[in-house]
Amino acid sequence: MIGVVLVGMGSPIMQITPELLRQLNDAGQMAKVMELTDALGRSVSDQPGETALSLMTERGVALMRLGRIPEAMNALRLPMQQGVERAAIDFGVCYVHVGDIEAAHQHFAGLLERLSSDERANGRRWLALSLHLLGRTQEAYDQAQLALIEAQGSERAAFWLGLIQTTFALILMDRGTITWPRSILRRLCSRSTPGSIPSPGLLSCSSRF
Repeated sequence: MIGVVLVGMGSPIMQITPELLRQLNDAGQMAKVMELTDALGRSVSDQPGETALSLMTERGVALMRLGRIPEAMNALRLPMQQGVERAAIDFGVCYVHVGDIEAAHQHFAGLLERLSSDERANGRRWLALSLHLLGRTQEAYDQAQLALIEAQGSERAAFWLGLIQTTFALILMDRGTITWPRSILRRLCSRSTPGSIPSPGLLSCSSRF
């Protein structure tokens, strides 16, 4: 992947690639992502299209995880419109962060069919969670079940399995269809996926035990 080389005192300092920024985001180093993308400045827009969109996406993800939601949505909007799946999913997650659950539901319901098999399980997880937060428990249950199946489709899809299982557990609890030992629920609630952010459902689950 093409990146951007920062130059200081006439000599290259480092190459900034979307992969580097994604690794930093996944490691919780969002401030570093902001520092590096700030340093790039206007040079981001001078990069080949795909690279520029990916750099903008990672900046948007960092902003979202820092709680700077309006700025995150502004950064993610163009990559989303250009078909960057990571940007499209996290744009919808921004709606969840600001409590606009109906907008989140509409976003993910419209997005699913446009997602690749690698990312659809994660998109459907967020659709299930939005339905759950809207009180549409049976629909949430159905979507979470589908997400569990889709998570078996590829190595990338399986990346989201732990969080999908957590969402499914929350829905089952609220349906009252099962009662699991607290030790199992705690283990599910504590599972995290690299690069994920705590979802409202995960936070609510953690607060119960």
